Amino acid sequence: MLYIAGAGLTSIDQATGNSVKSYKQCEMQKGVFALSPFGLLAGQANKPLIHQYTMKETPLKKLILSEKVSAIAVSLDWLAVGSQSGRLHIYSLLSGSLVASQDAHFQALTHLAFADGGAALVSAGADARVLIWRVADLVATQRDGAIEAAYILTAHSLPITGLVLSKTDILRDIRLFTSSLDATVCVFSLFTGQLLHTFVVDKPLTALAVDPAERAIYVGSEDGVRTLPLYRHSQVTRRLEAVGGAGAIVSFEGATLFECSQVTSLALSQDATNLYVGDNDGVVSSWDVGTEQLVKKYKPVKGPITALVVASPSSQYAELPSLQRVVETEIGDCVLPAEPFVPSFSFDLDCAMDIFSHQAQTVVTEEPSEELEQLRAKSKQYDQLKNMYDELWARHIRK
Repeated sequence: MLYIAGAGLTSIDQATGNSVKSYKQCEMQKGVFALSPFGLLAGQANKPLIHQYTMKETPLKKLILSEKVSAIAVSLDWLAVGSQSGRLHIYSLLSGSLVASQDAHFQALTHLAFADGGAALVSAGADARVLIWRVADLVATQRDGAIEAAYILTAHSLPITGLVLSKTDILRDIRLFTSSLDATVCVFSLFTGQLLHTFVVDKPLTALAVDPAERAIYVGSEDGVRTLPLYRHSQVTRRLEAVGGAGAIVSFEGATLFECSQVTSLALSQDATNLYVGDNDGVVSSWDVGTEQLVKKYKPVKGPITALVVASPSSQYAELPSLQRVVETEIGDCVLPAEPFVPSFSFDLDCAMDIFSHQAQTVVTEEPSEELEQLRAKSKQYDQLKNMYDELWARHIRK
């Protein structure tokens, strides 16, 4: 199934090109679309809303947010939402609690992606920065205020237009691919934040797709799609060798071009043999990556294509909980308030006068309140969990 996000949201059969569903009450915000275990999540234009669609054409639930959304990402446990102001919000999918909220980028977030089963989060923005976060730190330290990202990547000089992570479960092997209007594609190691290589083309880039086997990168621009091979035959050794590495800068000026106008979105088929290209006129076309020939053009939709997703539909989806607007930090089975608890107290003027006049009196102190005792117990649980997590992380780093 091919899901197309334009002015609205539709799904079509890739083989026949026939429309399967046209989702109602959906006015799409640019690029704010995700396919998750909870169905389709679509951010609404000019509204602080995310619509959840499952088997029906009407939304199963409307999730109200605190501000307009510009990017979303979903893992099994968390929902990450980026705002147009550059703020990052993380919600618990179990309770709907807002467990983290902080300023992340200087301009609007453009992309979000979870990695390593939801343990890491990557955010990119119009400020040309890419940030790698440890989700445990974001969630666990909210009561101590905002934290710094694990890595801040500044290899680009213009807004980020594409972000893709490697399809692997091995953390050390996950690579991060980003494209930008500065006409470059950068490849980073997610584990170390190191820049592995930079690919330079001759046009500003507007979309990005990466072969799941990492054989090639596909980038869109105003005049079509370019193919950037990640392997090539060496004229010296007569063998297949990797392109780039060790921070190398590789130029691909005049690379292979699928001629399309004003490319806005790219997606690969599940077997990576076809490339789906969406443009500014609402047209989606399918290209054979082996022969570089046009296979099919689908019926145009209203508005520019803002997102393309290829996935197999499911028959079972869970309903998302309502999202809260007050930050709470969820630790195990207990919930700590975002602001520190300050116990109330009263000032005894007569007692104070007796103390200053050096009169020997016994000052009776007030017993700690029940709420304070509960907070101390929860804080102790948090410290124990944090120590266990730090120990596990240290063991993981030593491997």
